Amino acid sequence: MTDHAARKAYELLDAGKRIVVATVRDTEGSVPRHAGSFMVVSEEGDIWGSVGGGKFEAAAMKEAQELFESSVRNRVIYVTLRMAGKGALGMVCGGSAHIDLTLYDRSNAADLDLEEETITTAYLFGAGHVGAAIEPVVRSVGFRTVVVDDRPEFANASRFPDADRVVVAESYQQAFDDLDLDENSYIVICTRGHMEDLDVLRGAIHQPHAYLGLMGSRRKIAFLFGTLRNEGVSKELLDDVHTPIGLPIEAETPAELAISIVAELIQERARNLKSQSDKERTKKSQAAQDRVKNRKNQVASSAA
Repeated sequence: MTDHAARKAYELLDAGKRIVVATVRDTEGSVPRHAGSFMVVSEEGDIWGSVGGGKFEAAAMKEAQELFESSVRNRVIYVTLRMAGKGALGMVCGGSAHIDLTLYDRSNAADLDLEEETITTAYLFGAGHVGAAIEPVVRSVGFRTVVVDDRPEFANASRFPDADRVVVAESYQQAFDDLDLDENSYIVICTRGHMEDLDVLRGAIHQPHAYLGLMGSRRKIAFLFGTLRNEGVSKELLDDVHTPIGLPIEAETPAELAISIVAELIQERARNLKSQSDKERTKKSQAAQDRVKNRKNQVASSAA
């Protein structure tokens, strides 16, 4: 996800390079990646995306290199996380999968149809010690990062050289004026104080998002929620806020808090993307059923 494998595949083909795309098919039992996961392999052995890491990935890499060296363009391998048997990788997890490998170059580039990875963006409100610890970690697991603070001495390219965007807000009350959030936005509020948190939270609850988390003590959260409830904010909106933020690992330092918070973001992203995928499959299935029904109706009308 970090390297946007689909985009890289098309870039390499446009540059006249050859690639192999390995795609997980027909999984059974416990496997590292779900069906549809794919990996792009270059002739130099560079990879983007993943079919599961470890021995799963090593097996796919070996087959990919063999495709580059042969006249064959496609092959399917069977791998299983068992100690013995066909396709066994000497592991005890027990799952198995077929991996489809196809070589592409300019002659068949038009046949490649990869879905771009869903872009998920982490909006970090607060560029202090915790925000600075979170940004590189959350970026390393594939999120775009947008850092927002009202202090230019904190929100700047020197402190966040690799962030996708650093925003110096005129005030936290106007923090969302120049942002474009969607259903794949993950909001983390970790500003320097109660009133700054309140300003951000007041705006965040009305923004589209996949996740909204707020760092703070129980007393602080009670104060913020109580203030918003008195302003007329519904309990349902506040129930959507993840607080205390992060997975419970007894984190204390900024670095530890970053791990806790990013772990929760990974968990929520997986749940959200699965939900989106399930909805899309249901939509496609319904569309297919409708097409069959329409064809039957047309045949019946012609017969009449």
